[in-house]
Amino acid sequence: AIPVSARHVVVGLLERGCQDLRDGTGKAAGGQLAIKADHLIRRHRRRGRAKHDGARQRLAMVEAAIAGEPGLVADGREVGRRGPSYSYDTLRSLRAELGHALPICLLVGADAFNGFLTWHRPADILALAHLVVMDRPGAPAPEDPLLLDLLAEHGSDAAEDLRATPGGRILRKRVTQL
Repeated sequence: AIPVSARHVVVGLLERGCQDLRDGTGKAAGGQLAIKADHLIRRHRRRGRAKHDGARQRLAMVEAAIAGEPGLVADGREVGRRGPSYSYDTLRSLRAELGHALPICLLVGADAFNGFLTWHRPADILALAHLVVMDRPGAPAPEDPLLLDLLAEHGSDAAEDLRATPGGRILRKRVTQL
């Protein structure tokens, strides 16, 4: 469950098992944004994947990796979902649980963000949450003109902007691998 004292929620959708935790991405981005709770959701089955990929075991790995870390929550809501897993559905579920006022930040890697406009309901995702794009060293820069327009319209240079509204902004954050 999400801590009721949290004023902001950072949602990290873990695509690569515990690699995101080992390289410190979720914790580093949450810390840099001065957000009190990180909500880590292990992806069940991404679009285009035909078979179950051991998500329950990977969720257990996430739980073990964050054991004893105050403010970190391993969330299994996607693991029990049947069929493809869409970020929109997960964020809609979080919004239903949290209400419409609490800011939610969805952490995504730069490579995933570059394909954001191909995601299921990207405009609705941005309405439900802020995007925090984690730029690792060597990450590809966006080239799609429509994505660049989206960045121009919704981009922010300050984490404070993400605290002011429940969603709709895009913050690019340079992170280093630990």
